[in-house]
This record gives sequence, structure tokens and C-alpha cells, in this order.
Amino acid sequence: MFIVPIAPITPIDSLKSVTPVTPNVPIGQSSGGRPATGFAGVLHDAIASVNQTDDAMKKNAAALATGDMDDLHTLQIESQKASLALDTVIAFRNKLMDAYTEIMRINL
Repeated sequence: MFIVPIAPITPIDSLKSVTPVTPNVPIGQSSGGRPATGFAGVLHDAIASVNQTDDAMKKNAAALATGDMDDLHTLQIESQKASLALDTVIAFRNKLMDAYTEIMRINL
């Protein structure tokens, strides 16, 4: 029986020029570019990000209603982003409240 050797994988050179996608405001950074101050700063920036996403969705909805924009898919994408961001913040708030409730149940 003849065994065929495994050929090495050749690198894809075309991907070297692709820049990685980074969010507008990295986690742990404030919108001013300076590091967020602890948990409160990160939470504040998350809420600010949700507000920015919601504002972009409202702006696109108004542009579509007035006829300034003719691509419905952009509005649908912004709407889903806003919905997902809000759901994430609500889930985070619920987990935070559960943790607080659990801490308050501890008997010292």
C-alpha cells in the first residue's frame, strides 16, 4: 500500500492587507479615548454606546420616511443593532441585580 504524504498548508498572502475590524469605542475605554474608571466607566460607556446605536437607527428611520434614503436594509440592520444592544444591557442589568440580591442574602 502506498501512503501519500500530507502537503503543508500554504499561507494566504492576500489576507495580510486586511485590517482587523475594531469597535468605535473599545471595551474599557471611555468615549474620550482615555481608560474608563473601573466598573462604573465601563457601564457608562456601554449605555452611551446603546444610545448612539439607537440615535443612528432613529436618524435612518427619519431619512427613510422623508425620502432621503432609499435602502431599507440599512434601517433594518440599524434596528437589529439597537435591539441587540438594548437586550444586552438589560441582560447585564438583570445579572447585576441578581448578584446584588445574592450578596444581600449573605448572613454575616
